[in-house]
Amino acid sequence: MRSRGRFHLLNCARRTAVACLVGCLVAATACAHPGGALQSADEAEASLPVGPVPVSADNRSQYSVTVYAVRGSLRQRIGEVSSLSKAEMVIPESFTNDHGGVSLQVLQVGGPARFVSDRVDLQREQRVVLTIQTRIANSALTVTN
Repeated sequence: MRSRGRFHLLNCARRTAVACLVGCLVAATACAHPGGALQSADEAEASLPVGPVPVSADNRSQYSVTVYAVRGSLRQRIGEVSSLSKAEMVIPESFTNDHGGVSLQVLQVGGPARFVSDRVDLQREQRVVLTIQTRIANSALTVTN
């Protein structure tokens, strides 16, 4: 009977240790989950969808160009700008809500000239200004609020 009591105590100690370990794992997982923690106002706003972003393009080149939005390996045509003119276009929501950022690609219509911007992470209520220079490769992309 004495050995049975010792076995019972060891068995209870094991169960208690396992229960504590499981409880700690559950608590750690709940704390690590982003939905489990309170978000600051900045984090909450950053998690909202960006939506479509307007683009103002100013083509100072003598060539007409086609403008594409690029995200990863995906490319979508967003507009065309005639030579020495301005145009308004929109980067689709499917490209702006990606955490990897988006870049713009400008290709000369019927020619080899091209420009690819750096990737930019866009926020809500921002605008993109694309200035296409006389030498298309020297064009610039600016993000404004």
